[in-house]
Amino acid sequence: MTATNKQVAFLDFRLGKPQVFRNLCVIPIFGTELPHQLYTSLTDALAKGDVEVTEIGEGGSVPELKVINKGELPVIIVDGEELIGAKQNRIVNTSILLAAHSELMIPVSCTESGRWQYNSRSFSHSDHVMASKARISKNSRLYNNIAAYKSYDAGQREVWNDVERLHQKLGTSSPSRAMSDAFEQKKVDIEAYQEAFPCEEGQKGIITFLNGKLLTGDFLSRHDVYQKVHAKLLRSAAADAIVETDIAMDTAALYEEANQLLENIAQAEPQQKNAAVGLGEDFRYDLGEIGGAALVYQDEMVHQHLFRKAAAME
Repeated sequence: MTATNKQVAFLDFRLGKPQVFRNLCVIPIFGTELPHQLYTSLTDALAKGDVEVTEIGEGGSVPELKVINKGELPVIIVDGEELIGAKQNRIVNTSILLAAHSELMIPVSCTESGRWQYNSRSFSHSDHVMASKARISKNSRLYNNIAAYKSYDAGQREVWNDVERLHQKLGTSSPSRAMSDAFEQKKVDIEAYQEAFPCEEGQKGIITFLNGKLLTGDFLSRHDVYQKVHAKLLRSAAADAIVETDIAMDTAALYEEANQLLENIAQAEPQQKNAAVGLGEDFRYDLGEIGGAALVYQDEMVHQHLFRKAAAME
């Protein structure tokens, strides 16, 4: 796999058997190529104390956080992963590969509009990735901001609106308008979906369909790292699924659609290529109805995210 080729993403993959729970169909993705890059998950790095995430200075800055990686391995933070604590909770705007023994300022968005005071000095791991439809909305804006301004700004006001819509849709509330409160208050319903789709041996990704329509896809080059975000990605999809009615799905047709999608993205030339935040290159795709992003480091696709643009408005 080389970055000079068009097909830097999903070159070698195998789809698993479609799995269905109520209105959500999940198709596992397995890689057939051994990864070359060593890196670890944010969850593990925080648990080991290898990574510290803090506000920038005592006063803080809403759109940025400081990350120190004291560990021996690079650390990946997946687009949309939430960090909780400090002066307010944040989600990471784009996938980031933090170099070992490094310090980096990272672009983030607030997911808790009603708090701006410390409840801890540093951030903790969250169980959540931004809800799928809100994540799609964010990434569509990000594509435009990167193209126009070379900026990883996801639009803070719009992110707050995305969080507010999530609360309204789920019928949840929060004194500080925190996204994490919406997930916690619907934990039982959301975890029913999560538990229906256990991570399989060697699995590196998923493609999700909600009521027969593509929602998102995510792929990581390492199974050991993917399994740390598998449940988060399922909860992200479930947050949207739990409020929709169930519609019968043709899983054979969805399998073929997923297969064609991966083949198309493998042959697609990214519309944008920029230096990533942290290590590697950031690729952005626009395939008409489908958008996507890839983080590529030393000729290896580390993380790929795909989404159907219209899903954000449904």
